[in-house]
Amino acid sequence: MELEYPDCPLCQSREHRLEYDFSPFQVVGCQQCDFRFLHPRPTLEAMLALYSDEGYFHDSSSPGYEDYRSQEQALRLTFRRFLRELQSADATGGELLELGCGLGYFLSEAAPHFQGLTATDYSQGALDEISPSLATTHLGGLDAVPDGKQFGCVAMIQVLEHIYDPVDHLRAVRDRLRPNGVAAVVVPNYSSPLRWLLQKRWPSFKVPEHVMYFQEASLKKAFELAGYSSTRTLSYPHAFPLSLLLGKFGIKVPAWLGQKVVWVPTTCVALLGTR
Repeated sequence: MELEYPDCPLCQSREHRLEYDFSPFQVVGCQQCDFRFLHPRPTLEAMLALYSDEGYFHDSSSPGYEDYRSQEQALRLTFRRFLRELQSADATGGELLELGCGLGYFLSEAAPHFQGLTATDYSQGALDEISPSLATTHLGGLDAVPDGKQFGCVAMIQVLEHIYDPVDHLRAVRDRLRPNGVAAVVVPNYSSPLRWLLQKRWPSFKVPEHVMYFQEASLKKAFELAGYSSTRTLSYPHAFPLSLLLGKFGIKVPAWLGQKVVWVPTTCVALLGTR
């Protein structure tokens, strides 16, 4: 796999320190702004080929999300709660664009809250599972959405950590927002107690797909650099099947107990950026 060696995505510094070694990949911290990112990382072309793999959301032998379907109930509960947050923040009611929609769980929960839904993903297999009556879908990323189309809300739920230039991407998203429109971004929280407990076994490292590792301050900085007028922190507790959560600690539970849902309050950071 061909690798590249990026400068800090937020401040362009070339000075960094090692935090975690996943040879040949490393998670490093910028010496200037303290942002964490993957260095080296696969080329963008290699990563896009991975995301386009038909088994990304379906095949346990794929490096994608082999346990995605098993989390459907927990993910839907998480999304319903987040949608209540968006409604309280007056971020619903218009047209929604979801980037990186996966199998469409968020879209189906969001349908009652918006006038129209549009979505993108790099996996055609995932898009094939989304009914045309639910959303207009496009294969690819933001560039796949027709020029000139603007939205009241653009949602990126655990997507920005995959993006090679998060500031430019947030800037491009801002340009697709209507006046006073909002970008709702959720990312894994590098400051999460789970990372401290699990260290290299923290599932949100997901090397080499996750190339950015945000905390609340660094996510706000990315929004600021991208030219958003304001940001607002939202609550985003995440529900997990008990078996999945305990499995990260090497603990097995009976199947009937493993399906119980556990809420983890600080595993993600959620920000609302206003154009």
